[in-house]
Amino acid sequence: MKNLLVIFALCLPFLSSAQDKWVDKTATIKFESNAEVDDDVRATNSQVAAIFVPDGGMLAFQLLIKGFEFRKALMQEHFNENYMESDKYPKARFRGKIEGFNLADLKDGESKKYQVSGDLEMRDISKPLQTEVTLSRKGNTVVLTSKFQVACADYNIEIPNLVADKVAKNIDVDVRAEFKN
Repeated sequence: MKNLLVIFALCLPFLSSAQDKWVDKTATIKFESNAEVDDDVRATNSQVAAIFVPDGGMLAFQLLIKGFEFRKALMQEHFNENYMESDKYPKARFRGKIEGFNLADLKDGESKKYQVSGDLEMRDISKPLQTEVTLSRKGNTVVLTSKFQVACADYNIEIPNLVADKVAKNIDVDVRAEFKN
């Protein structure tokens, strides 16, 4: 029920502009900190709500920060309490548009690269994000993949000097969504 409410909330901006919405309730976002000292700082969140409106190329993603799972429980605790302050800032969101997208141009079995422009919001800070996505179509499913970096400083994520060599200033993010009509 909670996921449906999140999906509905994401849909609200699109209700007046488009009829055809494609949804993925279990999109995946992974991140990795490629720092000087590899302490295997990486996490995955597979509870990401995502909506794609082909007519206009609109995208929206929303996730709970506490949904990220780490290999080590202590890393997860530090991530939520010290870096992301997930009790205070529980969600992250992205809203954007795929430039020049037309569903009719994406043939079954084909992949194409597109530019996406939008706003990424974390810790109550919204910053513009432009990145490349790859879309592929398999019947009534459109698969979106993307890789980009997020600067910790842009979202006031402070890295203590004690662990500065273990956590990169720019975090690698990997997104995958399978939108079904």
